[in-house]
Amino acid sequence: MNPIIEVSVGGWDLEIGAYRLMLLAAIAVTIVVGLHMATRVGISRRAMAWVMAGSALGALAGARIMAVVGTQSPEGDLGSRLLRLSAGDFALYGGLIGGGLVGWALCRLARMKPLQAADALAPALGAGIVLMRVGCLLTGCCFGNPTHLPWGITYPSGSTPHLHQILSGNSIFTTISGPVPVHPFPVYDLASALTGALLAAHVTRRGWRAGSGMAVFVLWYSTWRLVLSPFRADTGTSVLPDWFWPALFLAAAVAAGSWLASSRKVMSHRGHRRFAIIGLVLSVLLAACGGSAGSDTTVPVETTITTTSTTFAETITSTQPSTTVTTVATSTTETTAPDTEDLADGSGCTPGSGPLPDGFWFGLVASRSNESLEFDLACWFTDDAATQAAAEDGEESPPPNDYYVRNSNPDTREVPLGKAVDVSFFPDGDPANGTEIDYDDWAAMVATRGYELGVWLEIEGGVITDIHEQWVP
Repeated sequence: MNPIIEVSVGGWDLEIGAYRLMLLAAIAVTIVVGLHMATRVGISRRAMAWVMAGSALGALAGARIMAVVGTQSPEGDLGSRLLRLSAGDFALYGGLIGGGLVGWALCRLARMKPLQAADALAPALGAGIVLMRVGCLLTGCCFGNPTHLPWGITYPSGSTPHLHQILSGNSIFTTISGPVPVHPFPVYDLASALTGALLAAHVTRRGWRAGSGMAVFVLWYSTWRLVLSPFRADTGTSVLPDWFWPALFLAAAVAAGSWLASSRKVMSHRGHRRFAIIGLVLSVLLAACGGSAGSDTTVPVETTITTTSTTFAETITSTQPSTTVTTVATSTTETTAPDTEDLADGSGCTPGSGPLPDGFWFGLVASRSNESLEFDLACWFTDDAATQAAAEDGEESPPPNDYYVRNSNPDTREVPLGKAVDVSFFPDGDPANGTEIDYDDWAAMVATRGYELGVWLEIEGGVITDIHEQWVP
C-alpha cells in the first residue's frame, strides 16, 4: 500500500496520488493498445483515435454520473460532485456504458463499423482496468472481506481497510489492534480483466465474427465480477439496492453470451475448445477460492490481540450479510517501558484521570452528540518513538509507514464541545481532498462515509475548539 508516489523530475520532487497516476497510465495504455488493435480489424488509426477520444469523455462522464448517483458522499450536492476535478467518485461499469454509447454514436457518424471498433477496444479496456486496479491496491480502496486464505493481504494499522474492520457493524473496538487479512479484491479483478483482454485479442486475431472480441470480454469479465462480488467489502456508502450490481453483471454476461450463441460461426469455431479448457481450469480454481470464501462469511474469524493488563472479547457484525468477525484479546504481562508514552506526539497520552487538560490529543471517537464527544485516548508515535513502542509491544519494528498507535486503556472520556468547532475532514480518504467543515456537518458526513479515522482534539479552556482527522497511508 503506497497511496502517495514521489517522483523526481529534473531536480524537482513531485508527489502524486497512486490512483491518479494509475488512472492516467490506464488512459495512455488504453489508447496505445486500442490504436494497435485498430489496424488488426481494418480501421485506420486516425479514425480510431477520434472515436477513442470521444469514448474516453463519455466513459469519464458515465463513470462519474453512476458513482455520484449511486453512492452517498459528504461533498456537497450532486452538481458539485459531478463537476469535481478529482480522481475519485468513478464507477467502472458506468464508464463502460457511457463510453460504449458515445463510441457507438461516433462510429455511426463516421460511417465506421461499430462492432469492429468494439473488437479493437476490448483488449485495450482490459489493459486499462488492470492499471486502475493497481491504483486501487496501492491506495487501499476496493478492499476485500476478511479471509484465512494464504494469499490474503494485511493493510497497515490505521489504514482505511483496518478502520472499516474496526467500525463495521454496531460495535467499536476499545483498542486499535492489528488488522485482519482480507481478500485482495483488486488483484482478483485485475486478473479477470487481464485474462479477458487476452481472450478478446485472441478471438479478434482468429477472425471470429465482428463484435466477438468485445462480447467475449464482456461475458468473461462480467461473469467474474458477479462471482467475485461476495469477496469485496461493503463500505455502506451505496444508496442502490443490494441486488443492483449483481443484476447488472448478470445482465451484461447474459447479453454477451446470447449474442455469441446466436452466431453459428463463432460457436462452431474450433478455437472455442481452448477457451472451454481455460474456463474449466479457472472454474476449478474459483471453486476452491469460493469454498474458502463461503467459510469466511459464515465462520467467525478469530484474531488474537495483545494488550497490556486487560482481557476482553468482542464480536463485530460486518455490513456484509452473515459475516461475523470475533476478536478475542488475552492479557499479557506489561512490557512497556514507563517513559515510552512520554514520547508520543502531541501532548502525549498520559494525562491522568479526569477531564482532558488543555492540549493536543489523539484518539478515536466512540460516539458523538451535539454537546460532547466520547473520546478514546490513544498514543500516536512517529519516527524513533514508533520503532521503540512497536518493539516493546512485540509488533513489527520499525512499523510500516513510520507510525505506530498504542491504546492500552479501554476507558473513554466525555469531552465537551466548544462553540463553532471546526473539523479538518478527509471526505474520501485522499489527503489531497481535505476540507474544513463545521462539527454538525462532519457528524452527518462521517455516518455516510462508512468509516472513521483517528482524530486530534484541540482542547482550550476544557472544551474542544478544533478537530483534525488523522490521515494514514
